[in-house]
Amino acid sequence: MAGCSSNKCSGKLQMTEENINKRLLSEQIGNKWRDLARQLKFTEAVIDTIESDKGTSTNECCIAVIVRWTNQKGEDATIGKFAEALKKIGLRNVAEKLPCLLSSEENDEMESTIYEIEKNCKQLRKEHHQLQVRKQELEKEKQSMTKQLQDSLEESQKLRTRIQELEEELSRVKQQLHETSQESEEWKTRTLKLEKELAEIREDKSELDLAENFDNSAREDDFEDTRNSLAPGRGDTEGEIDAKLKDLDELLRKM
Repeated sequence: MAGCSSNKCSGKLQMTEENINKRLLSEQIGNKWRDLARQLKFTEAVIDTIESDKGTSTNECCIAVIVRWTNQKGEDATIGKFAEALKKIGLRNVAEKLPCLLSSEENDEMESTIYEIEKNCKQLRKEHHQLQVRKQELEKEKQSMTKQLQDSLEESQKLRTRIQELEEELSRVKQQLHETSQESEEWKTRTLKLEKELAEIREDKSELDLAENFDNSAREDDFEDTRNSLAPGRGDTEGEIDAKLKDLDELLRKM
């Protein structure tokens, strides 16, 4: 299998009983199983127990040592550590080939796992790029909304100022309206007074005209001299009344 000697990841994989049985490690280790057991930190008492249980079969003793070691170490029972132990007992050739002892199924599984990891990484990079783009869009949107908010605040301030100005103007108009209303009442009272006075003057003038007509018809011949002597005074009175009526009419027209 090409590239096995450079497979650095294999040394970190865990030893399993399936690897041992499928690749016949026990046959390649043979009579050196005791040396291997000592390198894997087993005591002589444990080694004797294994030999007592398995009898003279070196393969069975070797398998028992490896299985007990993997059970004790768990995840720490890696192919790399096992290979180091093999090198120390003079089985370098077996140790160097050990990373390639994985079954084809395990290689396929590893390749599938690597493919999935690479696929996930690619997807994550894509999502990261999308997030970066979305981040930039949100930054632009934030700037736009901030500007809109500032513009709204400025417009709101202008509206508040305008409202205040209108309220002040409305207050002035109300005050002027109140003053105008009072003045209107004064003018109304004055107008009524003038109208009353004008009516009285017109009534007086009508009475004077009636008296004059009666005087002219009854005494035209008998009192001509007397009337002539009184005419200037009466003329002055009528002129004054007409002038006053004219002034009152003009004042009412203006009002």
